[in-house]
Amino acid sequence: MRLYVMDLATKKQTAADEAGETHGYCWSPDGSRIAYTWQRSLDKPEEVAERETLLITCDLDGRNRKTVTTRKYTVEENSSGRSAVVYFFWVVDWR
Repeated sequence: MRLYVMDLATKKQTAADEAGETHGYCWSPDGSRIAYTWQRSLDKPEEVAERETLLITCDLDGRNRKTVTTRKYTVEENSSGRSAVVYFFWVVDWR
């Protein structure tokens, strides 16, 4: 999943995130920045035990990215989570 910003006047779309898995996002109160959670995409997630989720902020065009915080997690070998994205942050509000 990718995060795009669309200019409603021109319909131009700009990717705000890097290629990977983006889940959960919100706008800054003044509408100039976005916060979102991101993980790198995995070709074979069942073979990767450690996952890292990043909470990132950036400008609307994807520039000036800043990692606010990260969290690593080891998925147990017999867990169904090995085949999916592991969520740690869910962005619902920006204060």
